[in-house]
Amino acid sequence: MTHPHPWGKHVLGRALAVVGVLAAGALLGANAPSLWEGFSYLHQMLTYDPIAVQSIDPAGPYATCLALADQTNAERHDTLVATLTDLGLDPIPVPVPESDLPNLFVPLVPEGPYVVLDAHYDKSRETPTYQGAADNTAAVGVLLAAAGDLAGMSPHPPVALLFSAAEERGMLGAQAFGDWAAKGNADISGIVVFDTLGRGRLAIRPTGWSGLRFWLPGPGHKVYDGRSIGEAGPLLPPDRTLTRELRALAEDDLIVYRRMAAMTNAHAFAEASIPAVAITCSDIYYLNQVWERDADRVELLDERNLAMAHRLIVAYARSLLRAPGS
Repeated sequence: MTHPHPWGKHVLGRALAVVGVLAAGALLGANAPSLWEGFSYLHQMLTYDPIAVQSIDPAGPYATCLALADQTNAERHDTLVATLTDLGLDPIPVPVPESDLPNLFVPLVPEGPYVVLDAHYDKSRETPTYQGAADNTAAVGVLLAAAGDLAGMSPHPPVALLFSAAEERGMLGAQAFGDWAAKGNADISGIVVFDTLGRGRLAIRPTGWSGLRFWLPGPGHKVYDGRSIGEAGPLLPPDRTLTRELRALAEDDLIVYRRMAAMTNAHAFAEASIPAVAITCSDIYYLNQVWERDADRVELLDERNLAMAHRLIVAYARSLLRAPGS
């Protein structure tokens, strides 16, 4: 009886091993950013302490958050108009189709091009127990606090504030503003969107269906939003120039996620070919605990995170005043 030469088996085994290593390498390579950010999410989960915050000072710069939290969207609009007017600013209402409430556009100088700082002021629901503290009361409070600093600069920086409406209804306010600006009403060089602030550091995130994106052979791109796994959909990266400028100013206060996406107004602006960046807080586990839930309350906000966003806005406005031609 003859026996087959073992050489053929060795070659086949080695070939299969090489194929396995290449496949594993491709899988790991395609998911390297996802793995890194997934470990970050796991660390956030293991170390999460809901009460480990510096509470908002009722007499401090973000005290408006405490008032806004319990207001309806219409009351929020009125509070914004009154506060901005008291600062000597002139909010311009920009109508939003299918919405009773307008965007509020607040230019600091008569003509652009403007860098626009955006925060949506609407809550997804107006029930008595829902405050929408992270989404998006905190960012509105920060933008109002920064408005006082910007209004006091001389000369004023080439900045405009945008308090957008109807974000929770499919980013209708952002779409309406993009259309309005495209008709010659405002010259926009870029937009920085602040949404879901509250814990940890600041994070620039790509725009797409919210959650951690990853890739699997066969199913393709998926996203885990902290509750379930679903289809990922398109992913739009943040504008590179804005990202570079903001990172240089914020330093350690700001990180950049590559696969931890967020569906914000920046998505609508990017689709309209307006350079845009979305800034949230870095603690995604915290956001997943409170997002669209009654648990999203002001007592869970950390004032230190809001202060980071405030400092970045002021520093960025000052950098624009130092820029050539400004």
